[in-house]
Amino acid sequence: MKFDGYLEDHEKLTWALLLIVLAFFAFWYWVTNRTPTVTNYPNDRTTVVAFGDSLIEGVGSSDGGFVTDLEEILNYDITNLGVSGNTTFQGLARINEVLRLEPKLVIISLGGNDFIQRVNREHAAHNLNKLISQLQNTGSMVVLLEVPGYRKLYKDIAHAQNSGYVSNILSGIITKDKYMSDPIHPNDAGYQKIAEHVAPTIKKLLEPPQ
Repeated sequence: MKFDGYLEDHEKLTWALLLIVLAFFAFWYWVTNRTPTVTNYPNDRTTVVAFGDSLIEGVGSSDGGFVTDLEEILNYDITNLGVSGNTTFQGLARINEVLRLEPKLVIISLGGNDFIQRVNREHAAHNLNKLISQLQNTGSMVVLLEVPGYRKLYKDIAHAQNSGYVSNILSGIITKDKYMSDPIHPNDAGYQKIAEHVAPTIKKLLEPPQ
């Protein structure tokens, strides 16, 4: 009887573990396939813009950096409006370059130069929030790319603004010589890794709701 009881308990434990595993995969599937909750998703516009500093411009690459790589991955044209050295304030000052295109989606990478120049975190946050608000108020989706520097700044802003968000795009790249052209900018291999990291988020926003 004791042995039978052991088998019965073992069978219950097996079923419990199986249910936990199935629940985990069901949750994973829901997270990876659910409709994005991003302001202005979906919309009928077509233009995608990459806006920001040298990482958008592709400094250090031979072919336009990760924006070019992202175009190839997604098979989608992206207008590159990156300007090397731009801070969040300078980006905000040229926002009309983006607005006149009436973009469907804007990929933003700004803030790295603010951190290097020791711009106050609150000032950088204010500029990014204002930039995103202006884009969203005119009908665009926004995806904010995180770079090293201000801790949690990008994630907090993306959450507050209901924009898309991609975690640190230089993670696993900036400390490895094989991916860097100089201490700040990736080389072609590094930009390719950035594109692969960014692509899933952009792809989901370019697709119609499921």
